[in-house]
Amino acid sequence: MPAPASADAPERVPEASAVSPSSSTQRKQAGNIGGRGTKRRADGVVYTPNKKRCAVYYVFGDATTRGFTVKDRAKKLGVGMPTMYDWKKSYPEAWSTLGKLDASSPVAREMRDITSRPAPQNLTFFLTSDDPATWSPNGAASSSTVTAPAQNASQSTTAAVYVPAFVRPDGLGPNAEPQETFGGRGPGVLPPELVQQLAKEGALATDKEIAAVHATKLDKDASSGAAPYINETINLALHLKQSTLAPKVKKNWDGVKKHFLAFWRCLNRIRAQQQSGDGSEDGVSETSEENELEDILVSEQKLVTYLNCYVLHKNPTIGDEGIETHIKAVVNLWETQTLQGRNHFPHPQNGALMKAFTKALKHGRSALAAAKFNDAWKHTLKDGYDPEEYQRISRWYLKQEETAGEDRDAWVRARFDFLMQHAIMGRSEDLRNAKLSSLYVHTVPQSRPQTCKAVVVSIRHSKTNVDARREFGIAARHKNVETCPIGALALYFFQRFHMRDEFPDLSSRTAWYELNLLVDDEERGGIEWVDQAGVLRQAFSDLGISSSKLTHAMRGAAARHAHEAGCSEASIRIHGRWTASGDQLIERYLTGIAVQPVRALSGFHIEGGDHYLPRTLLDPPASLTSKLWPQLDEAEASVRSRHATGGQKDEAALAFLEVMRWLRVVLLQDAALLSTSFPSLPIWSTEPFISEDFKTFRSELTTKIAETPHPLEVTITEIIPRLGHALADVRASSAETTEAFKQAISAQQVDNERLRLTLERAITTLSESIERRDQADESRAQAQQVIMSSICALAGASSTLQSTHTNQHEQQQQTLQMLVRLMAASTLPASLPSAAGSTFSSTTPAPNNAHASPSSSTCALTPPLLDQPSSPAPIPAPTPLVGQQEHELIANNNNSLSTTVAQERPAPSASLGSAASSVLQSSPILLPRTLLCIAAKASTVKDLATEWYTGKDGYVGVRARLEAKDEALESKGSAARKQICRWRRVIGVLEALQSQRGWSREETARAMDAQLKKNKHGIRTLADNHLAKEEARTSWMETVP
Repeated sequence: MPAPASADAPERVPEASAVSPSSSTQRKQAGNIGGRGTKRRADGVVYTPNKKRCAVYYVFGDATTRGFTVKDRAKKLGVGMPTMYDWKKSYPEAWSTLGKLDASSPVAREMRDITSRPAPQNLTFFLTSDDPATWSPNGAASSSTVTAPAQNASQSTTAAVYVPAFVRPDGLGPNAEPQETFGGRGPGVLPPELVQQLAKEGALATDKEIAAVHATKLDKDASSGAAPYINETINLALHLKQSTLAPKVKKNWDGVKKHFLAFWRCLNRIRAQQQSGDGSEDGVSETSEENELEDILVSEQKLVTYLNCYVLHKNPTIGDEGIETHIKAVVNLWETQTLQGRNHFPHPQNGALMKAFTKALKHGRSALAAAKFNDAWKHTLKDGYDPEEYQRISRWYLKQEETAGEDRDAWVRARFDFLMQHAIMGRSEDLRNAKLSSLYVHTVPQSRPQTCKAVVVSIRHSKTNVDARREFGIAARHKNVETCPIGALALYFFQRFHMRDEFPDLSSRTAWYELNLLVDDEERGGIEWVDQAGVLRQAFSDLGISSSKLTHAMRGAAARHAHEAGCSEASIRIHGRWTASGDQLIERYLTGIAVQPVRALSGFHIEGGDHYLPRTLLDPPASLTSKLWPQLDEAEASVRSRHATGGQKDEAALAFLEVMRWLRVVLLQDAALLSTSFPSLPIWSTEPFISEDFKTFRSELTTKIAETPHPLEVTITEIIPRLGHALADVRASSAETTEAFKQAISAQQVDNERLRLTLERAITTLSESIERRDQADESRAQAQQVIMSSICALAGASSTLQSTHTNQHEQQQQTLQMLVRLMAASTLPASLPSAAGSTFSSTTPAPNNAHASPSSSTCALTPPLLDQPSSPAPIPAPTPLVGQQEHELIANNNNSLSTTVAQERPAPSASLGSAASSVLQSSPILLPRTLLCIAAKASTVKDLATEWYTGKDGYVGVRARLEAKDEALESKGSAARKQICRWRRVIGVLEALQSQRGWSREETARAMDAQLKKNKHGIRTLADNHLAKEEARTSWMETVP
């Protein structure tokens, strides 16, 4: 943005000197004119700390100025009331703590000078322009603004460097503008001489220029004769658009527009003078006279430059909300220029530059607060007042009324304003702009045990309601008389219409529709924001309540209290009018009230059923109520008579009179209790509160409250007898049910006993049947064994005989062999393949013996006992009938028979034959065990290897049973197959390690068990997690020591 310096421009001091000044330089520059953070007014008054103390003393500390109101004193200084109260808080030594200062301190010396001067001199001192710096286009400045000269520069070329008193952490704003561009003050401070020159030329923006509306360019197809109509239409449209703005908003925006236009006109003239190289003020005047008043059209670049180089320079501590106000005002100016047809720039707020600028502001919000050292208390859960402090504030207002004297009217109004704003979650302007005609009474639905009436305020226009949506603020009588907004309204109307002013004239709508609900003491119409803010600031200060808001504190606190009471978010939105515009359901149909917040803010439970006000037990007599606003009956009769005769209807008047009639009762009922708690209120010394009728009513009401029990207590008393009868009925019914249950249990026990006996008999019969079958099977097995032995003996004997008939002999041998096979098949049951197959099987070929001996062949045909799966115990085999001699005879049989048998049925190995022989002689034949039994025994690799290869306790090994295709192992489902698969993996690793490392089986098993113990897992985990895949299997084998 800065223009390039000319060739003879003074040398600029390095940025390091400007960005990082010494602490002494910072303190010096902070007090200089044009330093960032120091505000300079258009009249040359600079808000230095000394002048702020002078202003605070003049407004709040000087007793000689008490003849004027605080507002008038601040007005003479040209300072707004919010600013004055901020200064009062920042400089307490100027009005209350002067005696506590150190007498030798600079502040004490300044205060002695201020207090020694009379009030007119302090006023003159404050209004005196203390900006001695002169401006010239070439950047020359007085010595007061020249700081930090360059070390290598001469005195003639020394440049003034702008040292900011506050540097924004987001980097926005001109932190060190070169003096050759803008002069000693920087771009954010307009030179007074140039401002005066622009004023003479009429170049500064005026109210007339801001409000001027005309069509500068007609459409191509519009004739000149249509210009007046077009101008009138545009003028009307623009003025209607501006009329939708709140007066305070329009006033603020107009000021921003003037600053925007003045900044750019001044900037254009500064640039023009720099380019011309003329540094005299006469040159400025001559050039300005030659130029016509330029038209500043709003654009995105101009807006961002204005914000960065003017707004942020004058107030570097401004937040993004303050920047947003400037943006809205300038955008409003752009809209006006666009409607006039003279601005064709795009919307200044939608461009990428503006979005980046505002985004930087928002992202730096927390850093800016930290740099400003903002109070960390703000925006916490403790920010504002709680329900207990809410009552303390109301009591504080009542105490102020007791001691206010003639100013009591303001405190009565302020108390009602506070309580009502809290009850309706209102903004400050909601009641400030409300009219008397917007009041009426409404009954809150579903209120028990008493009916709940409430006062409704219609809100036609507010900050967010610019299109006159139907919005309502509703408040009911509070459970606590001290915090009741309706009672406060009654006291305010009594003070206003009974003691001070006349009752409103309801003869026509125009006579009273413009009467404000809140008026000031001097009858200047409605109150202003400063009236509301000043009282609230004093209340919060006296009670020690910390709140970041003033007039908005009630809106936030009421919403929090309602939420803490359990109100739903939707009900709070409706009650506080946070509903978005355009919601047809809420705008047109749900125009009622949200019951939950009304109950919660009245001190009752949100679910209802407990709305009970003891002070409403007794209504005041008519003789007493008629003393309050006696014009009410006459006014109502007049309005109804006008309606009856066809005159102007005014339902709002009847609604207002209904409010006033109800407030009669409310005021007397509340006064009966408040007059006891606050007997010093001035209102109690006026009629009708000093009458005997009121004293009698107060006595009767307090007595009735003390004697009348709470409706809930009465209800409970009535319910208790009914509950007793109901409990007796329940007990009788329970006794009957218990007796029936006992009978049912007895019958069930008899049935269970009968069933038990039946089952025992059936089990006994089944056991006997099984025993008989076992005996028959045993006998049959013995008979088959005898037959088998006989067949073997016969075969052996026949082989020794010589027969001349070879073919007949072969046929006999084949017949015997067939009988042997049949007997073997019938003797070896399918359920016992392990014993027969592993020890006596004739289907397993011997690996190294092609021709088995006759004894092996013969012994292989010897069957074991019949398998009995139900019995896990071994069954001893009977002594064979064939003696040792018979076996020897069989061993010496003919080779032909041995060869034939061996060819058709391969003989087992010699070890199996010897095992068979031993089994036939003495060893018992054992039944196979199940996988579950084997798994229970094989918990280590050593046990598994034993079970796998040889078996334990005389049982056959698993491998032998698998090789014989034992159905007891193969037909047990997927679980059995998975278990065998796991064992195969472990045995495979065992054999692999045994082969790789040359260990014995026992050594290998011990090593694997040691590794399992080290890893703290068992065989199943090993097989599933470490041996399922080849890579994991190899890795685990390497870990075995």
